[in-house]
Amino acid sequence: MLETMKLNKKMIGIVALSSVLISGTLLTNDAFAANATKTLKAVYSNIKLVYNGQTISSSSGQEPFMVNGTTYVPIRMAGEALGKSLVWDGTNKIVNISDTSSSDAQVIEMLRNQITDLNNQLNSVKNELTTANSTIASKDSTITSLQSEINSLKKDGNNGSLSRLEDDLNDDHEDDYSLDASISLSGDKDDISITIKVDESTWNNLSSSRQKTFLQDISDDIRREFRDAKIDGTVKNKKSSKLTTFSVSRSGTLSIGSSSSSVPSQSTMLSQLRRDYSTYRGIPLSIQLDVDKDREEVRVEVYIVKKDWDDLSSSYQTKILSSMLNDLEREYPDYDIEGYVYDDNTKSRLDRQTR
Repeated sequence: MLETMKLNKKMIGIVALSSVLISGTLLTNDAFAANATKTLKAVYSNIKLVYNGQTISSSSGQEPFMVNGTTYVPIRMAGEALGKSLVWDGTNKIVNISDTSSSDAQVIEMLRNQITDLNNQLNSVKNELTTANSTIASKDSTITSLQSEINSLKKDGNNGSLSRLEDDLNDDHEDDYSLDASISLSGDKDDISITIKVDESTWNNLSSSRQKTFLQDISDDIRREFRDAKIDGTVKNKKSSKLTTFSVSRSGTLSIGSSSSSVPSQSTMLSQLRRDYSTYRGIPLSIQLDVDKDREEVRVEVYIVKKDWDDLSSSYQTKILSSMLNDLEREYPDYDIEGYVYDDNTKSRLDRQTR
């Protein structure tokens, strides 16, 4: 007799069955003779077959039943539930069981399809992201281009305004006090530099109050156009030698520098520079100085071994001249100042700064 069927795994229940019903026919167990028949008293009590938590429906003639306390399940019902194909060979009295389809293969194929679908979705998102990044990059480029155009227009506008103002100033002030003045402007709307070339003898013959009035009139005209501008100016003779400097604060206050203040002699200033800078961060420097009081120009030259120069950081290289020029500017406030650093061996220029 067949033991009570357990369907925990696909083939266990099928192999364990020794007496089943095929196509509604009751089969005998292997204890019977090949052609013997026996009448059984089967009890049907609504027995259910559950596979992986799912109840398997039974058709007529395939309902599980009990005989003498043993439960029998039709092999076709169990086989179909487990995805098996059953063929009854009546001639040879053989039940052929074979796989109809691999559920694992179906699951794998389903998962493969899901993976393919997810990959397609991922590629679509990647394409959308690439397009979005490209759009952002294009917009950033456009913004940069537009900002450049705006800055250019602003610069052109400032330069155009300064150019027009320069023409107006020359028309209005060229003949003031018979100075034969020539006025040029540079800078922007916030910081304006002005250079005024005049006849030197006529300028020197003007009283300080008239010199101030002349410069104040020009500065007031500038501030009418650029109210918040800071103005720095230089008065020069026709040979471009500096006569005096002046400045106008953003509040409109005019300050005039002295044109012939007492300044140190060349030898005195050179001694001071050599005292303070003959050794810079342990590196020996050779310093030369030329002061032209007539043209109000100062030129300082520094000679250094190229290897020592290369060993310095860029900030320290810059400080060699900037420190000296700061000292010179304090002593010669109205002078044009130039500074140079040269290779002590080849005399090639390594740096240049001006004030």
